[in-house]
Amino acid sequence: MKVAGAIVIIIASYIIGYSRRSAMLLGEKIIGQFIHLIKEIKSSVEYGVGSLADLVASSADKESYDKLTFLSKACASDEMHSSLSGALCTAFDGWEHSQTLSKDERAVVKTLLSDIGKSSSDGEISKLDFAAERLKASLETRHEFNSHRRGYYETIYLLAGIAIAIIII
Repeated sequence: MKVAGAIVIIIASYIIGYSRRSAMLLGEKIIGQFIHLIKEIKSSVEYGVGSLADLVASSADKESYDKLTFLSKACASDEMHSSLSGALCTAFDGWEHSQTLSKDERAVVKTLLSDIGKSSSDGEISKLDFAAERLKASLETRHEFNSHRRGYYETIYLLAGIAIAIIII
């Protein structure tokens, strides 16, 4: 019975470590999706293809933006038709993954969302370029950090589980 309990503890500790690592990688996925969305908005602004509200609405349904669930919440709000930036900011504030981003990343995204659609196309493009560059730099930093820490949490939690299992036996 003790051996079965020890095995359960070891497996549970590994799963906890794996979930910690997954949370770190989620930030990379989210930033990557933001960068892709910014590029799509930029091309829409450059070529004048439809309205930004339509682009956001169509992006909310795309699988490539599955982590950016706040887009669909913004599209569903009544505020979307009167103020695109207001609806996006409100939805971003209530988004469950916003804390996954660092303070600087949240500031870049929040600034971009609050200013979207409020300036000329040249001004809009420069803001989008600036946000994309900042997020790319942040993504590179995160990727480098995560590649050095890959497996770190799994190993630590697994070793802790083994230690607890040895103590129990």
